[in-house]
Amino acid sequence: MTDFQSLTKDYARESVPDGQTRSVIKLLAVFVGFTVNIAALILGAQIGSGAPFLTGLLGCIIGGFLLFVIGGITAMIGAQTRLSTGMICKLSFGHKGANVIAFILALSLFGWFGIQTEIFAASLHELLNAAFNINIPRIALVLFGGMLMSSTAIIGFKALEKLSLVSVPLLFLLLLWPLVTLLVTDGASNFFAAQNDPALLATQTLSLQMIISLVAGSSMVVAVLMPDIMRYARTRRDGVLTAYFGFAVIYPVMLVLSMILTILARQIDIAAIMMQLGLGIPALLIIILATWTTNDSNLYSSSLNLSAIFTHVRKWKLAAATGVIGTVLAAWGILGHFIGWLTLLGLVIAPVGGVIIADYMMNAKTYHSDRLDSAPSVHWSHLGTLLIGIIGGFCSTGTAGQAGLFTLTTIPPLDGLLIAAAATALCSYIARRRAASKSSA
Repeated sequence: MTDFQSLTKDYARESVPDGQTRSVIKLLAVFVGFTVNIAALILGAQIGSGAPFLTGLLGCIIGGFLLFVIGGITAMIGAQTRLSTGMICKLSFGHKGANVIAFILALSLFGWFGIQTEIFAASLHELLNAAFNINIPRIALVLFGGMLMSSTAIIGFKALEKLSLVSVPLLFLLLLWPLVTLLVTDGASNFFAAQNDPALLATQTLSLQMIISLVAGSSMVVAVLMPDIMRYARTRRDGVLTAYFGFAVIYPVMLVLSMILTILARQIDIAAIMMQLGLGIPALLIIILATWTTNDSNLYSSSLNLSAIFTHVRKWKLAAATGVIGTVLAAWGILGHFIGWLTLLGLVIAPVGGVIIADYMMNAKTYHSDRLDSAPSVHWSHLGTLLIGIIGGFCSTGTAGQAGLFTLTTIPPLDGLLIAAAATALCSYIARRRAASKSSA
């Protein structure tokens, strides 16, 4: 094996061996690199300006806990099988059925990469122009960001781990810097006064349900894709612990930090807040590090899913191809569909997790890498329950201010996941009863 082949060896189509597993701290660093990004900071700022602080805080906590419940189970599956999400889908949906799911997951990650890269280019353009009077064309910054973030994804988990261990602590330090500066300058009392600012109160139109839906829906794809990271966990317990600290603690804290910054500065643009405080270089580092770690993870998971489809193509080549596609999407302007994209992700991806989780709960013994060869070509009943979950999620979603046809939890992505899980569990129960009847006959 050449040095390059050894460097890019990532166990894309096989289980991760015992000697390659990682500690909870390292897994958590990679996970946080996946979730802490400019888009999430924008989401936190939108919540901070769109709802009373306590409502936003409660929404972030509940949304994060819901993500943990889902991500904790998928993390457990990843740690047990040591397989990527795309390969696990072969156990749930069959070899050819999994190709459909893997393509959907990869497509969603292309979109995320495009969103992050476009935010990166727009923010960097504004910052360079304001702080250093440098005017670089947006398309050049899109290309620069795309190439930068594709470089480490080509290597795989090893590069993801090294990048996250360095950048994540620095990123949180850079986020705390402007917060502390504002509190020291204006005093904590300014925070309470800012909440009653008439201009801020006029924008508060987000309900608790909407905030929970946005928080849970925005990272639903991460919860479903947890096996891509947790296949490197030493035990199932390590996978669940990582999911807990990541989703239920760190992600809500990061959103709340962004909310507080927005309220204190009465400004929704995080980069503009830091420029206002004279922190041009830290703002530049936040934009680069937050986007790099997340987009690296997007391409990493995307290439893993494509590896499950294109079994004869090396993963690093697929990572390079996904980088090109994502960069094209950024140049096209996918950012204009930001909130719509978050909603679509939750409604389509969440039921995938519902099917996998329910099937695992009903048939945990079949979720091992040595069962891949015996998996069917297509698991039609599971594709059917997935479709039921997607339709159910869309039916529970209101449009143009109108309520949906029904609601279970008031959170459409979670409704879709629960419907898919219930349908899958019911199908599994019926299949078992039929099998028992045939054997007794």
